[in-house]
Amino acid sequence: MTRQGQGPEAADPQARKRVDDALVEAAKDRLAMSEDQRIYEQERARRRAKRRLDAEEAEDLREQAGNTAPPGQSWRPDYVLETAAALREGTIRRTAPTVGEVGQGRFLFYEGKVNGIHGESGSGKSWTALWVCVQQLIDAADVVYIDLEDDEVGIVGRLLDLGLTDEQLVHFAYLHPEEAFTDAARRALLSYVEQERPTLVVIDSTGEALALDGARPNEDDDVARWFQRLPGAIARLGAAVVVLDHMAKADSSGLWPIGSQRKRAAISGAQYLQKTIEPFDKETAGAAELVAAKDRHGNYRAGLPVAVLEVDPTGPEGLSVQLVPVAERAETSPVDEVAHCMEVVSRLLEGLPEGHSGLTKRGVRERVRTLARGRNDLTDQALGLLVRRGLVSMTPGPRNGKYHRSLHPYRAAERDFTPTTEGDTDD
Repeated sequence: MTRQGQGPEAADPQARKRVDDALVEAAKDRLAMSEDQRIYEQERARRRAKRRLDAEEAEDLREQAGNTAPPGQSWRPDYVLETAAALREGTIRRTAPTVGEVGQGRFLFYEGKVNGIHGESGSGKSWTALWVCVQQLIDAADVVYIDLEDDEVGIVGRLLDLGLTDEQLVHFAYLHPEEAFTDAARRALLSYVEQERPTLVVIDSTGEALALDGARPNEDDDVARWFQRLPGAIARLGAAVVVLDHMAKADSSGLWPIGSQRKRAAISGAQYLQKTIEPFDKETAGAAELVAAKDRHGNYRAGLPVAVLEVDPTGPEGLSVQLVPVAERAETSPVDEVAHCMEVVSRLLEGLPEGHSGLTKRGVRERVRTLARGRNDLTDQALGLLVRRGLVSMTPGPRNGKYHRSLHPYRAAERDFTPTTEGDTDD
């Protein structure tokens, strides 16, 4: 007989073993089911997260396009009578540049569009961009500067040199990215732009940004994708985006930067070639010209100069930077032009090594031709004035040549003079 409360397996070892084996198998089955369930739940969570991210990305794209309609709705035709009536009534304006004032009520860049400046290294592209930043900051507008060429100390130092205060700099947001423009980075940046609504976003420069993303500057697809994801997405949120770019020295007169032709198609506002007129540095005043390469809205004709950037670090109040219309500069600066050329010639002769016999007028012309816009008459006038004032010596040399050397430095900012064409020197 079995004891009360015990099953028959208690008296039968084989029966008990079978029960134990069944319990072990049942436990194994439960463990296996738990692992399967865990994997299943993980996969469900992963899919839910992916769907959520996809939905957020789709929403971002709709918001960037200014369209909260379901995807595909932007392909639906629209009637234009309402827009036509608003244009006639003046309740909406035709597209015109409103950022980057150059005087006389003229501006360089379009809000809500991708704009650009390209030129050789040293032509002052960053100075142009920073001066436009200053204009916005003085008006208490927000600015974003995405910098891949310099660093925060360099950029903020230049803004301080241009006279900005802490109250103005509080509107300046600086980025120095060191990683690719991932989806997470894109969401963070576009969220900031949407919240703060800057009037100007500068990207300095296109080439470095493409490289950071692993994009190839000569590949159309890579370039088009980058413009769509970064400058294009920001512009769709309303800011005037200005991308800075380089150009090959061998093509310094070309109207477009190096790389894929998709760069041209991506410009929805205006693109300018910036080229040096008078080289400048921390101690020397100079200027650069902005020539229209493309204006999608027809306000500036391609190939024509639009503005001049003037940089002068020698003024009584320190650094001075300004953008002026080409016409205004041409009308008001003939004396300054000769004075500057005199300084260029003086510095050239000051830099000759000790014991050098000097330069003929032809030698001076050749060396300053690019600095004086290729005008030999301007160089001759400047050299003659320096000789007559006793600042440059002129001594006879071989083959009836006359050789010039510096006696005293000349600086345009320190002297007043009346230009004259009398007494030019001869070879």
